[in-house]
Amino acid sequence: MQLFLKYKNSLKDNPLLKRIGKNFSIGVVGSALLVLLSLGRTALLTKNLPIDDYGRILVVMNFFGFLAMFFGLRVNDFIYRFFPQFKEQQEYAELKGILFISFALSLIVGLIVSLGTYAASCWIAQTFYNDQAYVPLFRIYALAAFFIAFEGFYTAILRLQDRFVLIVVPQVAGASVSLVVIATYILYFGPLSIKFAVWSITAGILVTTLPALFLSLLYIRPIILRSDGFGLLSLKNHRKRIISNLFQTNLTGYLKLGSDTGGMFLLGVLATPTQVALYGIARQLAKVLQIMQNNIQNAITPEIVSLWAQEKIKQLYGLVNGYTRWSLITGAAISITAVLISKPAILIFTTPEYLEALPVFYVFIFTIYLTFVSLVFFPLALAMDKLAQRNLIVSIRIVYLLIGAIIGLNAMVLATVQLLGALTTRLFNDIPLLRNLRRLAISAS
Repeated sequence: MQLFLKYKNSLKDNPLLKRIGKNFSIGVVGSALLVLLSLGRTALLTKNLPIDDYGRILVVMNFFGFLAMFFGLRVNDFIYRFFPQFKEQQEYAELKGILFISFALSLIVGLIVSLGTYAASCWIAQTFYNDQAYVPLFRIYALAAFFIAFEGFYTAILRLQDRFVLIVVPQVAGASVSLVVIATYILYFGPLSIKFAVWSITAGILVTTLPALFLSLLYIRPIILRSDGFGLLSLKNHRKRIISNLFQTNLTGYLKLGSDTGGMFLLGVLATPTQVALYGIARQLAKVLQIMQNNIQNAITPEIVSLWAQEKIKQLYGLVNGYTRWSLITGAAISITAVLISKPAILIFTTPEYLEALPVFYVFIFTIYLTFVSLVFFPLALAMDKLAQRNLIVSIRIVYLLIGAIIGLNAMVLATVQLLGALTTRLFNDIPLLRNLRRLAISAS
């Protein structure tokens, strides 16, 4: 009780912690609703579609995720890096330039991924999967992929404007639409088709992205109208840092070839839809800790980049160090709870044939725990211009994935590859970065 009161008083006395706590709470409530809705949709899909068809849906979604990762330039990190700095210095022409570049890059990526996949769907289905059943699925989901490309743009803007609720509400609305449409179809029209399932998921994504994108544009409208032109000429003196940031964030995307998203793509190519389904269920079970991970990172990233831009190094170190200690205990408690309820959850929301996903889940949850403890270090590396060093370490994951492919990729091998990659990044990047920040904090004292 005393610990709770101490935490409550610290929130009142510290505006930074109060803001993080508020935004984290918004994210957690929204994510909890999303998990419930997602579990409901998963239950409907797994109980009304063959396991191979459910695996095909995951293959399609992860294929587009892979393309977005490959072609995308992570404009959210680009905005996080420069928006607080230019705003702090009241350089509005530079702000306009950054926003124009970010929007233009999102538009280009969306067009390449959506139109390219739509046009090449027959070739992709035959070349990578030897299954023409994927053709209509790729063409349907291409519409969603276009708007998903703007996610990094609008989420970064709304979070920096402290408008987390404007991201969460459309997400919950979109997931609700997807679930209701699928449930209504099953109730009134009988057996579910895989095409209709993908259309329903696409509809939910449109409800998620369109309102948030529109609202983000409204928030930056005063900046856009404040100066003439696109603001690109004003960025001339910052060209070197901008190019370096775009290169390193783009490299971060390519290095995700060795991450969960790239691994799922290769799993769909090298293994069976059943293995994809098992890995997908393991990921679904890990949503409990991922809720905490994603929402804390979303809440804390704007604060980290802002504190660095304001040169509040000592306060930044206190935030990073305090989170690391807190997450060790909290993450362990959530992980143990998730392990204990995993088997009953599979039997409730799916069918007994998915019990084979349990060993995969045990490895997967430990990987997420490691990431959860260290999630503050990516935005810290971004703010400190240390992405090059981080990318060098992260690139080792690709070696692990290649070894896994040579051995024979399946759900368990992929989960082990992700675990080794997480351990390598934590040991050789995150711990040295914390020590570096500590030295800077001591020097600033």
